Amino acid sequence: MYAAAQAIKTTISPEGLRAFVLAIENPDGKSTPEGRRAYYRIVYDERKEPTMHDCFFAFGKEQFETAIRNHHLEGELKAGRIKSGGAGLYGTAEGIRQLHEDYGRMEVGQREALTAAGVTPQDCYLAEYDNYECMYDWDGDLNALRRTAFWFGVDSLKRIRRKGFACAAIEDLINNNQL
Repeated sequence: MYAAAQAIKTTISPEGLRAFVLAIENPDGKSTPEGRRAYYRIVYDERKEPTMHDCFFAFGKEQFETAIRNHHLEGELKAGRIKSGGAGLYGTAEGIRQLHEDYGRMEVGQREALTAAGVTPQDCYLAEYDNYECMYDWDGDLNALRRTAFWFGVDSLKRIRRKGFACAAIEDLINNNQL
């Protein structure tokens, strides 16, 4: 077996090996390394966090108290106008609303950039498969599927080629509201 591996190693050039790996990951030609790099750049690298408008994230009493002082919201807290936005988000109702609007505008811009860059659902799936390390995840590729559905819609999942072990069919995940 070692001799066979050595024979393959000596007969395939590095470029040929890269092409072979790409053919395994992308048999339909729907994804490119450039598409995956564009996806990472647009979704993760160029992402600018929105301004925190009279709101903050805190996880614990000490963080909450520090954030109140840092954002000068002591008066709002005494008046009972500090609300929970869920998932550790606190602030005034107006501040939380503005933050959600900023996130919405940011997502619209990212969707437009993904379309302009020609990123495909397959690019997104493969990038997120690696990002979430789905090869080690007990949920299989569920997180990669969820991110792909978020950016490209649930119908796009029916057109992608899944990588590795697939726990459940796309239709089953959709019907069971897991996506």
